[in-house]
Amino acid sequence: MMKIISIALLFSVLFSGCATIQLWEDPKYKETFEEFLITEDGSKLVILGEKYHYIFSTNEKLKEILLSNKRKNIKPVFEDFKVDINNSIQGKYNLFYNTNDKESKNDIWLEKIGFETSKRASKKIFTYKYSGSMKGVRYLPKEPIISKYKFNNKYNIYIEEEPTTFYNTGRALLTPITVAEDGALIYGTTVLLVVSSPLILPMMAIEHVNGKALE
Repeated sequence: MMKIISIALLFSVLFSGCATIQLWEDPKYKETFEEFLITEDGSKLVILGEKYHYIFSTNEKLKEILLSNKRKNIKPVFEDFKVDINNSIQGKYNLFYNTNDKESKNDIWLEKIGFETSKRASKKIFTYKYSGSMKGVRYLPKEPIISKYKFNNKYNIYIEEEPTTFYNTGRALLTPITVAEDGALIYGTTVLLVVSSPLILPMMAIEHVNGKALE
């Protein structure tokens, strides 16, 4: 009889443990980034997603990169993004820049600002990489934004939300992004500039081009 009770208690503990893990597991949602923009002074990076708008503060190096004429050739990759109950978001980014001339003025500038280099095994192409992290705020869109600068190849990312009792973060504020009569996107009183419309590749695709890993 004691054996039966012990086994029953064991199963009860195991199943209750599984239920607890499932209850408090961090929920994630899939977001699709459609457009990257910056303020004229480069202090804010704005990412428009299908579900939310995200506004990040930039540091001096990232600001210089975003305001440079090289920004349209830079391919970003995002990872480890998390949102807390106050809709504050933070995560990591990697910026990639490809060139076949390591001695050009562009490449000297990239190295000076902090990009690291690696060489592809298949071709004489140098890939520069810059890594960092950023913080910002998540907002709800007021209405769908129709823009001619949306990516042809959209970028999907999974974002973790801080778990609460009801699997729901605090309600986000409405976006401060508005559309002017001429179609320009406005943040406060500042016109937003397009960062780029890149073909954004997932991390594994960047690291393995034509079946060759970066050195």
